[in-house]
This record gives sequence, structure tokens and C-alpha cells, in this order.
Amino acid sequence: MSDRLNHEDRGWQPLYEFEDILCRLSNATLLTPRRRSPIRHGGRLRRRILSEYKPISVAVNLHNSTVAKVLLVVAPTPRGLDMVRSIPMWRSKFDIIACYICDSYHYDQYPAHTQLFDHLFVPIQESVEPVAAAHNVPVHLLPFGADVLHCGCVSNKRPIDIMAYGRQPTDFTDAFAKYYNSLGNGRIFLHSTTKRHYVPDWKQDRAVFWKLLRRSQVALAFDTLIQGAHSRTIPFSILTPRWFECLAAGCVVVGKRPRVPLASELLNWSDAIIDLPETPKGAIKFVDDLLCDQRHLNQIRKKNINKMASSHDWRFRIEMLFNTLQIPIPQSLQNELSLLNQMLSGM
Repeated sequence: MSDRLNHEDRGWQPLYEFEDILCRLSNATLLTPRRRSPIRHGGRLRRRILSEYKPISVAVNLHNSTVAKVLLVVAPTPRGLDMVRSIPMWRSKFDIIACYICDSYHYDQYPAHTQLFDHLFVPIQESVEPVAAAHNVPVHLLPFGADVLHCGCVSNKRPIDIMAYGRQPTDFTDAFAKYYNSLGNGRIFLHSTTKRHYVPDWKQDRAVFWKLLRRSQVALAFDTLIQGAHSRTIPFSILTPRWFECLAAGCVVVGKRPRVPLASELLNWSDAIIDLPETPKGAIKFVDDLLCDQRHLNQIRKKNINKMASSHDWRFRIEMLFNTLQIPIPQSLQNELSLLNQMLSGM
């Protein structure tokens, strides 16, 4: 069950890629309920009675007892857990109901029926214990990943010198843009110059995104505690999808490492994240020197792809999910995990 019809923000697109891979590998049905119009009168009471989502019809074979009937809700925020109430008699129709919640740190958004879920999965290690204690439901860490099998790239043909997208500290991006994008500089710094975050077709937008990232030498990425001018405030450090995306595309990642144990645990190889000097001026000098050492860049790139393909593809996360729910691993997932091994052996 996906909330994709209700969110056009680019920030949630990695979740939709995850959903599509999961549906394809498990031959699952994708449910996409739409939100109701805003409730203006008697709002709180009506929301307790009615789901925020319009009702949908779901055909579930209640007579086949040999196969577990599983519903996985993928929610950008805990409010998305209300999607299940779009299915009449939702709890009785499934043997297992689980949820993967992206921004799991919004502790005030969990609805009362959270306790009726069998399992919750979250990508933020620090939210596992608080959510489990508050709702008396098993909560498991499931980090973000990337589609390394299809989007991974070791090619050294990268005409874009530096890429920056999403949440970035503006003092760095302004300085980089002024320096690298002057007509007299032979390099290019590709970054967002608009506040528009909404797109009508997320798949088209994502295809261009991966093309650009795979053609970039260096990608800027910063701890979420380092705020940008056009971003929402995040109260603590998170290992967000951007780290996995940049590494999967073969970029050399420079910036500021997320200050959480999970970053040290998962991105634990040398040069996975290269910390920049504290000032924009020092950072530009550092990146200039790095870009002049093509041999070093190529070595880092190859190592990044190797580590990503061996541990951080979305398929490994799906395998963890299935094992936790005690669901048999589909043959299609086994086949693509084997393709990742072939990818590694060919590097």
C-alpha cells in the first residue's frame, strides 16, 4: 500500500522505487488510496471515525489457508498508517499487517490503531525503542538502500564535476556556484536553482535524476543537522537515501558525515564519505585538488559500487523484511540477488 498519489514531493521518490521493486519481485498488488478532501467541520471527531483516505476495494482470498495474506503499508510519515482504514474490515482480511515508515521520528503522528499492526519497520535506529514502547508493537530497523543492480555505475565518463541536490547548506552551494559556474572556470557545478519540489511524473523525473547522478564525479551530501535555506528542519542526524543513491551511482561523496552510529556501521569503508573543511573556501580548494587526482577518484568509485552491491541494494532490505515476517523468499528475489553477485564478480 503506497501513499504515492498524495505526495508529489521529490523527497519521497526513493520510497516509490522501493515499492516498485518489492511489488515486482513478490508479484504483489499495489494499492494506492487517495486522501479525502480536507475536513473543515468537526474535524477531529470525523477523523477518528473516518479514515483520511477514500475507501478502496481489495479482493483477498479468505479461503486459501496455505498462503499468508500480507499487507505492507509504506508510509512517508506515521500519518500514512491511516491508509489501512481505507480497506473496510482491514484487520480481519490479512494474516500479517506491517508498515515501513520513513520519517518515523514524528512521534505525535502515530494513530491509535498503530497497536493493531503486527510489525513496524523504520530506517532510523534512534526511533526503534520509543515507537515500540509507545505502541507495544515489534519495531525493526530497516535502513534505506538503493537500486544498485539497475542504477549502479562504475563508468569514469562523467562530464559533470560536482552535483548537489535536495537539502544543502546554502553558504557552501552559493560559494561553489559562484566559483565553478563562472564562465572562466572549466568545471561545472550542477545544483538546484529553484524552490520547486513537486513534479507531475515522478518516474520521468527519477530517470533524469539517475542519468545526471551517474554522470557526476563528486556529489555533495551533508548531515541533516546542517540545514539549508529551502529545507524543513530535521531535529537530529539521519542516514537518508541520498547517501545510498550517490554511492550507488558511483559518485565520490564529500560533505559532512551523519553523526549517528548507523552511518559508521553501514558506510564503514575508507572514503565512503569524505569530510570537507569547515569553510566554503577551504572546501572548494579541497574539491579542486580531489578532481585533479582522477586515479584516486576512480579507485574510490569502484570501491563505493562494490560495497553498495554487496550490502546496500534494496533487494537486501527486502530479504531482511521477508525474513523478519517469516515469508518465503521469492525465486525472483533470489535470482536478482544472484545478479548482484555476478555484478560484483565482473568489477
